[in-house]
Amino acid sequence: MTVPPRPRFWMLRLLLGVLTLFLAVSLRAQEVEPPRFLLETITVTGPRPAAANIVRAESLLEEGRSYTEDELRQAVYRIKRIPFVLDADFALHRGSERGAYELEIQVQQARKLFFDQSLGLFVFQDPLALDSSVAEDAYGQLEGLIGLRQFIGRSGVLFGALDTVEGLQVGYTHYDLFGRGIVASAAFSGRAFCCQYLALSYGLDPSFVSWDFGSSTRASLHLSIPLSVEHSLQMGASERRGDAGSRGEILNGGRNYLDTWQEFSEGDLTYRTIEAKWNWDTTDHPLVPTRGFAVSAGIEAGDFSAQHLIGVRYDPGTPGVPFSVPSYEAQEVNLVGAAVRHWPVTAKQTVSLNGRVSAGQSRIDSFRRADGTVLDADLDLYSGSVGARHSWDIWRTRKANDYVDHRFETTVEIGTEAFSSDVDLGVDTSPLQRFEASIAYIFRNQWGQLRFHLSYLDLGEVYQ
Repeated sequence: MTVPPRPRFWMLRLLLGVLTLFLAVSLRAQEVEPPRFLLETITVTGPRPAAANIVRAESLLEEGRSYTEDELRQAVYRIKRIPFVLDADFALHRGSERGAYELEIQVQQARKLFFDQSLGLFVFQDPLALDSSVAEDAYGQLEGLIGLRQFIGRSGVLFGALDTVEGLQVGYTHYDLFGRGIVASAAFSGRAFCCQYLALSYGLDPSFVSWDFGSSTRASLHLSIPLSVEHSLQMGASERRGDAGSRGEILNGGRNYLDTWQEFSEGDLTYRTIEAKWNWDTTDHPLVPTRGFAVSAGIEAGDFSAQHLIGVRYDPGTPGVPFSVPSYEAQEVNLVGAAVRHWPVTAKQTVSLNGRVSAGQSRIDSFRRADGTVLDADLDLYSGSVGARHSWDIWRTRKANDYVDHRFETTVEIGTEAFSSDVDLGVDTSPLQRFEASIAYIFRNQWGQLRFHLSYLDLGEVYQ
């Protein structure tokens, strides 16, 4: 008995699949677009006239054009990122004609006199030498600044500050450059007393050390070019110059500082950075975000040089003996990507996740190994980190002339940095594993911010 062939339904299934896909695309195309609002006028209420001009320009909104509610909300989020803006919101009012609206942007402005203070305690898993020649199990930090901003013309802000870290600072920011919404800023700072410690990246010094710039100056430039309300190009450059004071290994594992720390009586240090990044930002606030997504990608480069170094050797029972130290130079270039996402879990609590990766190369010249030999080398660089944060807004007030914010923040972050080279550098610091956890109480008002935090840091020391 011959069994009749089974019907071939594959052609029918393929046809049904194509029809289903076509129907889904058709239905999506027929979805009702969100309503758009024609802005007849745009007014800014709350800030002074000069600040209002800047707020209006930063919104990137234009009269006579139509926008969705989400586009208006993103424009307000952009306004909140202005340093002198505490909070912002918008309201739509009927215009003079049917279908036209008046947009009112309501802004709470920060005071001209401002402060930013931080008091913290770092607890280390193993002793670290951060800014002295002695390794410590804990480190207290008291940093802060007090400053004054002054509006210049229609789109400029001049500011000055006294900073416990950078010394005296002055700067200028110009908004809406060329009428294109471009923001350009320049700043200069200097301190005439010691000590200015800076931990260099692996690409610039694979020993993972801290250099003391002594009395130093720093100049910086920054440019932000908006591509849309959410997208922008960010470019920046900075240069720090100082007198060489000392150089010490951070991961000295509690060893005698004479084995890991080097003093200088003379020397010139120069540290330059430059970056260019694409940025996509939909977060609702730069300091206390509750929702949104931010992504950036681009290039970071650094250059460090230590020239005309005269070291000092301290022998028992004798004064310091000077000796010449070879000059040192290093350059690095990295491709960098970073992202952060914020989710509101309750009306007052937010959870955030962040991540960052980078890869690049560097060149080091006249690197001094532990045995005293000097070599040149090329390095391949890699790094990555992930973190989480929980923010709890325990109490706040948003009344006119009464802006107060009390919150707790808990953060956890893990990361790794590594380098590889074709030559033996004589150091054992790669890879560097990092774990950090902290809890902080933050107080904000119209004048500035106070931050108290307790942090635990484990750098995965290789010395046991």
